[in-house]
Amino acid sequence: MFRLALKGSSLSVASASSRRLAAIAAGLVSTVPAASHGTHASSCSAGPIPASMNAIVLTATGPEENLKMTNIPVAAPATNEVLVKIAACAVCYRDLLDRKGAFPFIMTPIVPGHEIAGTVAQVGTNVKDLSVGDRVVSLHWGSCGQCPACLANHTTSCEQARASFLGLTANGGYAPFITASARTFTKVPAQFTSIQASAIMCTFAVAWRAAVTRGRLKAGEKIVVTGATGGVGSAMVVLAKAMGCTVTAVTSSDAKVDYLKGLGADHVVVAKNSTFKIPDEFKPTLAFEAVGEPTFNSSLRSLHTGGRLILIGNVTVGAINLKLGYLIINSIEIIGSDSCTATELQDVMAFMVKHNIRPNISAVLPLGEAADAHRMLANRGATGRVVLKVDEQSSW
Repeated sequence: MFRLALKGSSLSVASASSRRLAAIAAGLVSTVPAASHGTHASSCSAGPIPASMNAIVLTATGPEENLKMTNIPVAAPATNEVLVKIAACAVCYRDLLDRKGAFPFIMTPIVPGHEIAGTVAQVGTNVKDLSVGDRVVSLHWGSCGQCPACLANHTTSCEQARASFLGLTANGGYAPFITASARTFTKVPAQFTSIQASAIMCTFAVAWRAAVTRGRLKAGEKIVVTGATGGVGSAMVVLAKAMGCTVTAVTSSDAKVDYLKGLGADHVVVAKNSTFKIPDEFKPTLAFEAVGEPTFNSSLRSLHTGGRLILIGNVTVGAINLKLGYLIINSIEIIGSDSCTATELQDVMAFMVKHNIRPNISAVLPLGEAADAHRMLANRGATGRVVLKVDEQSSW
């Protein structure tokens, strides 16, 4: 498991990411912009790699001002790790939750960001599936590959996942480089730019796992999507339409109706107080619940008998009043889903290529404006993904 013990200047670390965190925590690196200095190289390297880099570090949970440009080391990869030169990192609403301390196991100081697109710059000696020069995107974590869940390809339930959770227990993508387990990354089809690729995993792939793998969504079904203008919700609208489903999108804003229709929604419901009803002609067999407690019961009661409710969002972390008899009488399934596997990420990218689907990008900002990106999301100033362009010279 991940370990970071700090007593004075005494450090005990268990991974490349934690080695970098330890250096920050011990005050061994500067928290003001500084030029990179020195290089390290490897026999499995694309060339000289700088010894340090200027990254955005969350110094402590709290406001946007705690996102500081900081000079930190670039760690050489261990035998099962890769060093990735980051081209772009999308900013997810979960980044805001991480920053605010919504997850009690977050380890600060830490580099935020879990939606990474980049190019493999170095590989460890035991890495077989990735090579220097490969264009890759990240998963939420690097699964261990050895626990029962991983051996059954259920890597979202990896017993060691929390040890390598990007942006929470391991350094993430608000930086020019990241060193992490090779199992953290998978290759990207050539049809996507780095900006587009960074905005797929935590939107389209998460939606794909929830609806297709977990929810068994089939062509011709009727589906309702809450939080439909969010990253995962909007991806679900687009994917379901491409699959041949009839889609009802739920939003809290009249101003976003036209946007949702533009994504392909057949029907849009404006739920100003988070409650809604679906007309009989659009009554769904699957509810994609991307909000959680505020809309949960409306989604549940919108379903046909025998319907499935896929729970993917828990934005307000509130309790619900659930009448168990309603589930029994109406044969309703409630199915939880989180994250995605590398296979699901590959599957959804192939589907997107086939159907010419690309993520909706609202804004592209330089790395130094990460705090502004957080403010943009907090103020609901974006309908698509906000992306940090980390490498301005990237060729893809």
